[in-house]
Order: sequence, then structure tokens, then C-alpha cells
Amino acid sequence: MPEEYTSLETLVAARTSELNDTNEALQKEIRRRTEMEAELRRSWEYFRLIVEAAPVGVIMTNREGRITLANEQACATFGYTLEELVGQTLEILAPERFRAEHKALREQFLNETLQRRMGRGREVTGMRKDGVEIAVEIDLTNLLSDAGSFVMASIVDVTERKRQMNALRELNETLERRVEERTRAVTASLAEKEALLREIHHRVKNNMQIISSILRLQSRYLKDPELQEVFHDCQGRIRTMALIHEMLYQSKGLARIDFKAYLESLAGMLLRSQTNRSLTLRHQFDIERLELTMDVAIPVGLIANELLTNCLKHAFAGREKGLVRLALKSHNASQLLLTIADDGCGLPPDFALEKSTSLGLRLVRILTDQIKGQMEWKNAGGAEFVLTFHDRPAAPTPSP
Repeated sequence: MPEEYTSLETLVAARTSELNDTNEALQKEIRRRTEMEAELRRSWEYFRLIVEAAPVGVIMTNREGRITLANEQACATFGYTLEELVGQTLEILAPERFRAEHKALREQFLNETLQRRMGRGREVTGMRKDGVEIAVEIDLTNLLSDAGSFVMASIVDVTERKRQMNALRELNETLERRVEERTRAVTASLAEKEALLREIHHRVKNNMQIISSILRLQSRYLKDPELQEVFHDCQGRIRTMALIHEMLYQSKGLARIDFKAYLESLAGMLLRSQTNRSLTLRHQFDIERLELTMDVAIPVGLIANELLTNCLKHAFAGREKGLVRLALKSHNASQLLLTIADDGCGLPPDFALEKSTSLGLRLVRILTDQIKGQMEWKNAGGAEFVLTFHDRPAAPTPSP
């Protein structure tokens, strides 16, 4: 066999071996790429399933802002099919008046070099295929990969939530207006009732003064000194009650009365009216500023009137000087103490309030029981009476 033929055969065999190796390498590469494509398809399918299962609308765009993927929720939100959305720019989902601004913001967002989120929870206006505008919240994520960058938008339709919030706000505003109107009506009604009550107190006081004047005029026709004294005592009691109504008429509130001012006025009136001109009286007032309800103030005022009247009548007989002490103090946070004392002749050794036949002291006992109080007395350089009692809460203002 010629030598040239042998060399050619060797060359062919070598080339054939190389081709076989190359073909085998190509086959391996094809298999590898086929497997990679299959894996990519599986990954894409997994990703698509995840996107479809998302409870919100999801739209993905490329760097040019064209939609590459949209899940079913996003299509339903905007009224498009997937085929109608893919390839369109994202601005198709915005009203015409916002599209230029939206495009500029999108391009600025895509040019960011750092991966970041934008617009989370931000409410913007979108537009459906049928032209109806809707309120949506958008969460944008700029994602970078080896293949480039793309944007994933999570979209929630908040139109119904916004409608409900607006309805709730309108309801709250309506309720606030009604409450304000009701408050004004109640305030006006209370002011009217307060004015009426003041007028009633004023007229009661006037009527009591008329009764007192009648008693004073009638007493002038009485010859019996004892009867005159009875009429005089009745006048004092009526003046005591009339003073309560006068102070309520002048006070800022009608539920309680400034009892300090009342006691000082009552005691001053009684001290000025004492008839023994040869007697020089001094007084010591130690009265705490307290406000009492009317149903307690009137009985306590009458008790103070009777005890002070008795003191002026009997304590200083045959004397030229005397001292009267009047005190009102809070005690143990829940009790009040009214003290009326003098430095006069004192009480009889066998004195007992429950056995007294005096009309005034019987009235003191009745009024003390009425307010569920307790009366104590003693001789301490003169007579001393101490009334312990509780104030009562003011009755609630009735609804108009």
C-alpha cells in the first residue's frame, strides 16, 4: 500500500475522532441547555403560580415600562385581559391627565441604581379599561438581575374602602352636627329653666317678705308680750328661709348655696336685730367656705337661726357684755360640724333637747332628725351646741 494512502487514512481517522468528540460535546451542551430551559420553565411556572396566588394585583414591567406579566387579580382590577395588557406601557392604567407625570416618575425610579421600594401604602388614581377611575394603593419594587432590571408593582383596589371611609366620615360629621345642635338646644333649655328657677326663688323670697311684713304689722295690735314674741320668732324663721331663696337667686348656680356667706348674713342680721341696747356683743366667726345643697341648707339655716335666737334671748340676761361664736368646719372628709356657742350663763344642769317644751328647740330636734344629723350640747364657759351632719349630693339636672 502506497505510503501516501496510509497517511490520508490516518488523517481521516483523526478528523473523524475529533468530529465525534465535538459532536459528543455538542450533545452534552444541548442536553445541559435543554435541562436549563426546562428548569427555567419550571421556575417561571412556579413564579407565575406564586404571582397568580397573590391576594393583590401584581404587574411586572421592563426598563421601558412595558408590561411583561400581570396576574388575574390585576387584570380583574383594571378590566383587561392578559393579552391586552402585555406589551402596553404602564401608563395605560392611569388617567390621561396623570400620564405625563407618571412616565417621568417611572423613568426616574428605573434609573435608581439601588434596589429599593417606593410608594408603599400610597394612594393613587388608576383607570379601568371602561374609563372608570378607581383608587389604588401601589407598592413598587425595583429589582436588579443579570438580565437587567425590572419593576414589580403590587396593586390593591381601595375604592370600596375609600367609599366606606368617606361614608363613615360623613356619618361622623352628621353625628357631630346633631350632637352640637342637641347641645345647643339643651344649653338653651337649661338656661331657660335656670332663669325660671331664679325667678321662682325671687318670687318665693318676695312672698316670704310679704308674710313677714304682715306678721310684723299684725303684732302691733297684740297686747300680750308672749304673743308678740311668738309673732317675732315666726318672722325670724321666715326671714331665714327667705334669705336662702335670695342667695340662690343671686348665685351663679342653683344646685348649691355658698353657706359661708349665708351664715355670715344670717348671724349679722340676728345680731343687729337684738333689742337689748345695754348689751355689747362681740362675735367670732370661723366658717369654712362650703357649698350645701338646698334641701340641707334650709334645715341647717333654721337650726342656726333658732340656736342664735335663743342665745340672744337667754344667754346674757343681766349682763353688759357677751361673746357669740359661730363655726362651720368639714370633719373626716364626709362630715360637717356646725358650732354655736356663747360665754353666757350656760344651760340648766338637767337640760335635754329631747325633753324641751320650747317650740324653737323642738324645731331644732325635728330638723336635726330630718337631715339625719346629731346634736350635742355642753356647758363650756357658757352654752355650746355642735351639730354633726352630712351634705347630700345635688340632684341631677332633669333632661329637657
